[in-house]
Formats: sequence, C-alpha cells, structure tokens
Amino acid sequence: MNLPRESPVRHGIRRVLSIGLGVVLALLLALGVYAARSLSSVSRAGMSTTREYFQQSERLERVHLLLSSAAGAVRDYLLDSDSLALPGHREQARRSWAQAIQAIGDYMAVASLERRPLTDRLDAQILGYWAVASRSLEMTGRQRSEAGANLLIGQLVPLREQFLATISEIGTHDRADLRSAAASTARFVQDAERRLWVAIALTVLLSLLVAGTTVLYLARLENAALAQYRASVKAGIELERLSRRLLTLQEDERRRIARELHDDYGQRMASLLFELAAAAERADETPDLRRAIQNAGEHLGNVAKDLQQLSRSLHSAVLDKIGLEAAIRSDCSSLRQRIAWEVDFESVGVPKRLPEPLSLAAYRVFQEALQNALKHSQTSRLSVSLSVEGPDLVLRLKDYGLGFDTESGDRADGLGLLSMRERLRMVGGALAIHSEVGKGTQLEARLPMVSVTD
Repeated sequence: MNLPRESPVRHGIRRVLSIGLGVVLALLLALGVYAARSLSSVSRAGMSTTREYFQQSERLERVHLLLSSAAGAVRDYLLDSDSLALPGHREQARRSWAQAIQAIGDYMAVASLERRPLTDRLDAQILGYWAVASRSLEMTGRQRSEAGANLLIGQLVPLREQFLATISEIGTHDRADLRSAAASTARFVQDAERRLWVAIALTVLLSLLVAGTTVLYLARLENAALAQYRASVKAGIELERLSRRLLTLQEDERRRIARELHDDYGQRMASLLFELAAAAERADETPDLRRAIQNAGEHLGNVAKDLQQLSRSLHSAVLDKIGLEAAIRSDCSSLRQRIAWEVDFESVGVPKRLPEPLSLAAYRVFQEALQNALKHSQTSRLSVSLSVEGPDLVLRLKDYGLGFDTESGDRADGLGLLSMRERLRMVGGALAIHSEVGKGTQLEARLPMVSVTD
C-alpha cells in the first residue's frame, strides 16, 4: 500500500516551527544558565566580600588589643612603685608583644597587596616603639624611677600614638574597600539585569510562554539583588556600630589614663615637691645642697606641668564638669601661657550643658584643628569662636598663617581631617575648610543641636 506523500507546505511549516521551537528552547536555556550564573556570582561575591572584611576586622582588632596590652605593661613597668610587680609587667609586655607580632602576620595573610604600604609602615613603627620599650624594660632601680616617666612621656607615648593611628588608618581603608566591593556588586547586578531584559524582549517576540518563564528568572534575580542590598545595608550598619564602639573604647581609655595621671602621679609629684621644699628650708643644709634641692624641685615641677598638660590633652576634666565652652576657653588660655600665642576666643549663645556625644565630638575636633594650626600654619595668631546658629552648634577656628591650596589635596585627605570628619559624621555634623595660600586657613564644624539641656 502506498502512503500519501506529506505536503511540501506542511513540511515547511513543521520545519519552521521546529526551528522556532529550537531557537526558543536555546534562548530559554541560555537565559536560565545566565540567570543561574548571575545569581551564583552575586551570592558568592557578597558572601566572600563580607567574610573577608570581618576576618580582616577581627584580626586588626586583635592586633590593636595586643599592642595596647603590651604598651600598657611597659607603662606599668616604668611607673609602678612596687618592685615585686616589675617582673610580671616585663613578662606581660614581652608576651603581648610576641602575640601582637603573630597577629600582624595573621592580618597580612588575609589583607590585600594594596594594604602592604600601611602594614610596612606599621611594622616600622612598632619596631621603633619596641626598640625603645625593650631598653626601658632593662632599666632597674634608680635609673628606672628617675628616667622612666620621662622616657614614657617623651618617646613611648608618641610612638604608641603613631602606630595606633596607623591601625586606625588601616581600618578606614578596609571599610573603604568594603564599600567599593558593594558598589561593584551593585553595578554587576545592574548590568546583569539589563542583559536579562534584552533576552526577555527577544524571547517575548517568539512566545508568550517564554516571556512568562523569563519573568520568573527576572524575579529571582531581583530577589537576589534585594537580598544582597539588604546584606550590604546590614554590613554598613554593623560597620558603623564597630566604628562607634572603637571611638567609645578610645575615649574610655583616654579618660582612664588622664585620671590616673592626674589623681595618682600628679599627687605623687605634688608630694615630692612638698618634701623637696621642706628639705630646702632645713637650717642644717649647706647652701650648695639647698640650691641643688631647689633645682631638683624646679625640674620636678616642670615634669608635673608636662604630666598635667598630657592629662588635659588626653581628656579634659573641665569638659566633664563645666562644659564645652569652659574647656575650649581653658585650652586657649593655657596655649597663651605656654607658647605666647595671640589667641582670641568668642562664645555666643552656647548652653552651659550639652549632650555628651555632641560636646565630646566638638572638643575633639577643636583639639585636632588646634594641633594642625600649631604644626602647619607657621603663625602666632589664632581666633576661635563657638556659637549657636539656628539648629546648629558652630565651631570656627581660623589661623593667619601660610594657608594651602584646597584643590591640590595635599592636606585635604590627611589622617587628622579624616578623624574629624568621622567624629562629626557620628553625630550628624559636617566639616568645611576654607584656605588660600598666604591668607591662612579657617575650619568650620557644624553639629546639629539635639536634646540640648540648659
């Protein structure tokens, strides 16, 4: 029996439909593969970035704690009057230092190559600190009691501040890398979404069924993007919480050290000065011995003044007891007496009591701005004003020195300015700098007045 031959038209239609179906299936397959790979890439990138950041943050925090512990043990060794406790302080310093070196190596194992200049600088700074600290740990007896405080104040404290500042700078760069990675992930998501829409448009032209399937894949991708965004927001909130915690710990440590310098060592200095004065007044002392005692008293008095100034720079008791305006006024007066600068201070409408975070942030910005003026302005005239303008507390500090070109960026991104901006950001404030070469520099900090009490 002969079977009827298939119509050429029907055969062509079937062939076209088969080709069209094949194209549709190929597009669906390509679309599915691409969407799956995009989702996987976004998920891996987000998890990897977050995991790497927290690893670096935890290891950097361990470095900070161990170095602080070692420095604290060195300080205790130099200042502790109990000779029986000295071996314990020495052992604690050396053990913490060895652990800190290991912790730095652990951090460098997960840090990027871009962090190498900062870690090299940190290595150099801590080696410089330990070179002085190791010598100080060998000091005993009279040599330790006579030279320990001077060595701590003159060398070890500045070196400690340097490597702590470098650790803070490394943390700042780590946070910047996290934000950059989050932005890169967002751009990747946007590119992937745009390509998916093109694929969806092509698929819709072939079949409504393919369009429905494509919408499902798009919904999945959008959900993944939203989840990644929420994860980034959560990481940002956690990052800000860690920053606040670090600043709080720093202020607590400053307050503790300042209180210890003032209440303990300040009282000891005063007692020694009193004893020397009494010894100098004894009738059986020879003139030469009396002069020697008086000279020793003068030197000890200078050391006491230095300790008082160091305590004030670490934490102002006036700020806690009387308020921001009194603390800044006191520092300006002290500056006039110490280095004979012409310092003008003006205060307009500032409440006596301000919220502690607000007053502390403003005071730290004032201290940093004052140090910048002392270091860079090369002038002896300075004006400081503190006022309330609308809803803001405004601090202005102007020097009449060299100035600089704000467009060049030579000083616009310094560590001190970064620190000021970070503190102001924590309380919702802002910083503005106006400077011209040869016309001085004016720094203006605006802080929102929230829950002010008279």
